[in-house]
Amino acid sequence: MAYIICFIGLFTTAMGCSVVMQPTVLSKTLQFCKKPPFLYLSSGLKAAIGILFLIWATSCNRPWIIILIGILATLGGLSMFFIPKTRSQKLFDFILRKPQWVLRIWGLLALAFGVLIIWAGWPK
Repeated sequence: MAYIICFIGLFTTAMGCSVVMQPTVLSKTLQFCKKPPFLYLSSGLKAAIGILFLIWATSCNRPWIIILIGILATLGGLSMFFIPKTRSQKLFDFILRKPQWVLRIWGLLALAFGVLIIWAGWPK
């Protein structure tokens, strides 16, 4: 199961690389996820991934990091169901108004976060 966590880390790293190279990828993804059905679908997926991280953390090299990421992902995913739709739309609009260099920095952070997931999630 740790390999699935590493695959999620690899996917996160790949998305971070794509945002660094082409920031419009993040803009297009956020425009797509901004719509209410996809907003709730992506939030549910984030919460589900967080729960899976919590379940599979014991098979990883650094379980406490995976547990921390799992808790944060679960809380972040579930919190979107309790935030009013207008407030979440304002958050998306705030991010979409940022210049490309800010989006590239977020891509670098996603890349580093993905590498952290791979490093911590590597099997024992």
